[in-house]
Amino acid sequence: CSLSQRFSIITSIKMNSKIILILRWITFLPCGLLASVLGWYAINIIGEILLNLGWVPIDTDSFISKVYFISVGHGISGLIFVYIGAIVAPSKRVLVAIILCFIGIILSGGLIIPAIKIQDWWSVWGGIYMALGSGAGVWLIYLSKFWHLHKDYL
Repeated sequence: CSLSQRFSIITSIKMNSKIILILRWITFLPCGLLASVLGWYAINIIGEILLNLGWVPIDTDSFISKVYFISVGHGISGLIFVYIGAIVAPSKRVLVAIILCFIGIILSGGLIIPAIKIQDWWSVWGGIYMALGSGAGVWLIYLSKFWHLHKDYL
């Protein structure tokens, strides 16, 4: 392999890595949103299957099942939004997680205000848990810095 061939290979690798970095910065927010929605659906579908199979002895229309589905579904949704978005970002993950947490809190807070106006208290409950889940996502990203789970922490 000649010197010019080696240089062209190295240059193409560097160019590809720059393109990948740019793509990761562009897609971290959409990836977090998509993962959040998919996580919410997964939690609710799995919960409905378990309730309908009778493995969990709770009526699907009961107060307890509503509290479960709204709390866990929205909490996991907020956590996944922050965690996946921060993991997709190529660097500054703790800072990205904090910014995504604020975006999640603003979005859930923005949805809580109309819910209060129409007195939909289950939506208010879900918004609160989405904000709590977003905070938990920041906490997980911050802890992963110490556990060395990812190479680009700050």
